[in-house]
Amino acid sequence: MLADDQVYLVRPPTVLEAFDRLVRAWRSARARAITVLSVAELAGIFRAEDALP
Repeated sequence: MLADDQVYLVRPPTVLEAFDRLVRAWRSARARAITVLSVAELAGIFRAEDALP
């Protein structure tokens, strides 16, 4: 065994897709003045982009 049971092989296209969702969510949050957003509002933005687990 080389890795723990919690380690998974993820192909680059899957990683890029997740990265793109995170970037879209981050840009949306910054466009709405991220410093004044509540945690719930910020979570809503990330949820809308499917960027939360």
